[in-house]
Amino acid sequence: MRLCRRLQGAGRTVVTASGRMDETALAAQRVIVLAGGAVLLDGPPEALLRSHGAQLAALGLLPPAQGGSAKAPAARRASQAPLLEVKELSFTYPGSSRPALAGTSLALAAGERVVLLGENGAGKTTLGKLLMGLLPVPRRRMFWQGADMAKLPAWKLAAEIGYVFQQPEHQFAAATVWEECLYSVRAFLGLRSHDEVPAEYERRAHELLRRISLQDKLQASPYLLSGGEKRLLSTAAQFVLPRKLYILDEPTAGTDYKGTAAFLELCREQAEAGAALLVITHDSELAGTLPDRTLRLTKPR
Repeated sequence: MRLCRRLQGAGRTVVTASGRMDETALAAQRVIVLAGGAVLLDGPPEALLRSHGAQLAALGLLPPAQGGSAKAPAARRASQAPLLEVKELSFTYPGSSRPALAGTSLALAAGERVVLLGENGAGKTTLGKLLMGLLPVPRRRMFWQGADMAKLPAWKLAAEIGYVFQQPEHQFAAATVWEECLYSVRAFLGLRSHDEVPAEYERRAHELLRRISLQDKLQASPYLLSGGEKRLLSTAAQFVLPRKLYILDEPTAGTDYKGTAAFLELCREQAEAGAALLVITHDSELAGTLPDRTLRLTKPR
């Protein structure tokens, strides 16, 4: 925001894009609302909010009105043994003299929804990659269902832990939205490209894609989706297979309020089915709505 103001003060025109009427949009002199590739609204943000609030909410640019049907977070299952436990975990990237994590501890129970917050560089993504086995795991510091994760290969963890990358493009492996949604199913069942996917998984994939409004883009390339759609597709592709834990790294970045609401509902359903969720985010609204607990990482000193 400070940079935008400096650029404007220097006589430059600044154009930003967003899926929400966020702080950047509200600070602008003019907001242009696109729908279906055409300009729908154009004017100062205050005027648009005053005269077109309901329309903006219907488009997903404002949060929906809060009604009495909102579901409260499920009670934490504190009596159960931890599904995942991290004890005094420290990690430094090779070639670096500065630790990415120092003395980090946490525990997750089955069915628990936990949001992980922290400033850029605090180690949130590093922690997620360690939990998924994508970085070398220190011994006797991380435990999955009581077992030392340093002794568990990544492929075995992947059968029980779903992971959504911060950059969805790093995860896509198929040419179409439909095949991307079923890719993990094929891998899990050992199916070849011409083998039929069991009907139960196809029904689940269709339902998830409908819930995130991608049912009309089944043959589109995942790479040609919007930023928010890419993240929702990555999440749906993980939710097709039931797992015990889902680690979601910035899953709502660039997502409008409709997409975020669909994401929240899907997360609630996974938790009610017994899965734990660890959501890494900077989205303050998501942090205030989703979790049973909120954790905050700080940069190691």
